[in-house]
Amino acid sequence: VKDTVLCICELGWLYVRVSNYLKSLQATPTEAQGVVVQAFSFALQEELHDFYRLLAVLEQELQITGKVGTTPQPRESGLRQRGEGGGAVKPSDLVHHSHSSIHSVDAAVAQVASQGTSGLTLLRLRAWLQEPIERMCQMARMVDGAMPLRGGALVSRLYGHIQHGDPATRALVRRILDSVCAPLYAVLGRWVLYGELQDPLKEFFISMNASGNVRNIWRDTYSLQNNMIPAYFSQPMAHKILLIGK
Repeated sequence: VKDTVLCICELGWLYVRVSNYLKSLQATPTEAQGVVVQAFSFALQEELHDFYRLLAVLEQELQITGKVGTTPQPRESGLRQRGEGGGAVKPSDLVHHSHSSIHSVDAAVAQVASQGTSGLTLLRLRAWLQEPIERMCQMARMVDGAMPLRGGALVSRLYGHIQHGDPATRALVRRILDSVCAPLYAVLGRWVLYGELQDPLKEFFISMNASGNVRNIWRDTYSLQNNMIPAYFSQPMAHKILLIGK
């Protein structure tokens, strides 16, 4: 019982770490954050939405437990809610997400449902929370390494988490990276296609030196910021991108 309680409490502790990071960003001016950090914050909030849905299911189960006590009841009757068709809504329907990020939670819900009784116990709660704990732990690791990085440096740090043996963890990191990299790809596309550098917050790995020698614009105006080159870009590739935009 003690081990189960500690395992469940760990989820709350991890959530506080992620939540505190998001709150600290809200208190930071936009100019100091940059659009990449904002995209990271948005991606984390999107992942937390699944967690909130699961909490809603667990709260409903807790209410059922308080009503029925220890009297066995059919599982479906305890989870019946009114939808458009008046049918039953399963926990897996409530926590479903388009990114398939909670499939293992659905499996845990199905396993609990197959036991044939309603109500919430510590063992069932631990089964339901196993996958969310793993996801929250990974998000906490990403948050811990994110401060005070920004721009391409933040992308490189987050990319390091994709080297993981767990497919679910890799999928989580890949989803977050898709959102985080979007602002950089927008700047990259503008630079490669039109030769325009639209990076007012200095997050891209190419910088413009406005005070450069106008007689040698090719060499002095644009240059690479090595600390902002994403980890999945090699130095030769970054140099080619610089030349294409020029």
